[in-house]
Amino acid sequence: MGTSNLAPLFRASARKHADETAMRYEVDGEWRSVTYRELDEKVRAVGNALVELGIQPGDKVGIFSPNRPEWTIADFATLSVGAVSVAIYATHTAADAEYLARDADLRLVFVGGQEQYDKVRSFIARLDQLETIVVFEEDAAVEGADTVLLGDFMERGRAAEAQTELDARLEGIDDDDVATLIYTSG
Repeated sequence: MGTSNLAPLFRASARKHADETAMRYEVDGEWRSVTYRELDEKVRAVGNALVELGIQPGDKVGIFSPNRPEWTIADFATLSVGAVSVAIYATHTAADAEYLARDADLRLVFVGGQEQYDKVRSFIARLDQLETIVVFEEDAAVEGADTVLLGDFMERGRAAEAQTELDARLEGIDDDDVATLIYTSG
């Protein structure tokens, strides 16, 4: 197992600091805290769901969302299964997002909310490799068998029998594995 790769480092921190605050975020003027234990449980649930969907080491997984706690969960879960996160700016147009999804050969994309979901929905039928959209906002109006809300996705992961597979993938991660692709205008 790599000692400087983000996924194993996060897992070790989650074990060491289980009851300490891992992140804080604001909702409607109120600050909320998430412990390392809670964050790790969510990361493992999403990771198990990714394994159950057939996401393989080296596969590309997009994250098309503004900054929010779920972005971090999706990122660490993607890294934990040995896949590569592809950051897509939340303000990209549908055409830009489609270009990135095609060029990176995305298999799955996490989206923040309705705006990003609608953009991906407009082009998903043109991309054979893009199989699934996972939506962070639980109140988003979604449709189609290729779309799942994050809460339901995590429930799949909690019910999955992929725990040992996820642990094996974490053990197999190397320091030289690619973590994230970031497309720039340059």
